[in-house]
Amino acid sequence: MFKTVLSLAISISSFTAIAQVVHIPDANFKSYLLNQTDINTNGDNEIQLSEAENYTGTIDCSVMDIADLTGIEAFSAITSLNCFGNKLTFLNLSQHTTLENLNCGYNSLTSLDLTNNTALTSLECYLNQLTSLNLSQNAALEVLVCGNNKLSSLDLSNNSGLVFVSCPANQFMQLDFINNTRLTEIYCFENQLTSLNLSQNIALEALNCSSTQISSLDLSQNIALEVLLCTDNPISILNIANGHNTNLKYLRAYNNPNLNCIQVDDSEFSNMHWTNGNIEENDPYVYDANVIFNETCTTGTLPITNDHYITVYPNPSSGFLYFSKLSNVHITNAFGQVIETKKNINFLDIASHPHGVYFISILDDNGVIIQQLKFIKF
Repeated sequence: MFKTVLSLAISISSFTAIAQVVHIPDANFKSYLLNQTDINTNGDNEIQLSEAENYTGTIDCSVMDIADLTGIEAFSAITSLNCFGNKLTFLNLSQHTTLENLNCGYNSLTSLDLTNNTALTSLECYLNQLTSLNLSQNAALEVLVCGNNKLSSLDLSNNSGLVFVSCPANQFMQLDFINNTRLTEIYCFENQLTSLNLSQNIALEALNCSSTQISSLDLSQNIALEVLLCTDNPISILNIANGHNTNLKYLRAYNNPNLNCIQVDDSEFSNMHWTNGNIEENDPYVYDANVIFNETCTTGTLPITNDHYITVYPNPSSGFLYFSKLSNVHITNAFGQVIETKKNINFLDIASHPHGVYFISILDDNGVIIQQLKFIKF
């Protein structure tokens, strides 16, 4: 009888010990965990449930060729998880209510359930295959990086604490940042956006909305703006007259064929300090050669033509240009540099100007552009 009871007790004890070992089928993930002395505290060849439950730090298993994170659910008290650059197709984080930082970028995830991760402040899930992203329960979120997925919509109405959003290369046709008044940086380039309302984002410091379908961009309320990239768009109206243009350190607005006038606080200041630079050299101010700065732009798209309203002749010319009637003119070269500004003239001596293409903006008496022309000096 004694031997039977003893044998039964040993069997129960062995079963209990086995049951307390965390099941980790992926060899690479298990190897990582076993090599972390603050996780594998007893130094054996298994991760006990108690070891997993007691661990409150960070798991960083990035770029380790891991295909399966089964076993991560036992680490319910971790605050950070970095599993970037693996081969994950599924990720179960339903037990991680204390998780604050998650980087699961560059995997093959098609879905991501974060409804139980209410403490999450930073989420990086870029370079996956996500088609939807529910962030309605993540009210504490401050940083969101979800670019290069297949997202077509993104509801951020419950994420009023966001300060940084990067969501490029998705399928968005619209984005709503009305409730995200703390945002300081937005990167939404390479989407199908047709408009962008940023009137409530007065803390915004940096915006990249290049390669979209935006035709009009009003940043007159964004008084903190320092960096603006809006290249390769059909933009015809761009208003950056926010009363604080002296803060703008970076403006790249080239390859916008419909844009001829950028509305600014002070055109004299902009022409003096925002000299048109070189795209390849990453100069801070780069815009199309025909663009001018003005305090008022009545339209963003103005025809560049030599036979509309006022004519200039001869064109090309090597000496004098004549205007068909008295004109107020603003002359820029092919690099956007201001060459001359004249009032009430009917001719212009261009003999001293270098050979090349020049642009003339005809202004009314209030300084509003009414026409643009192009001439060639040979």
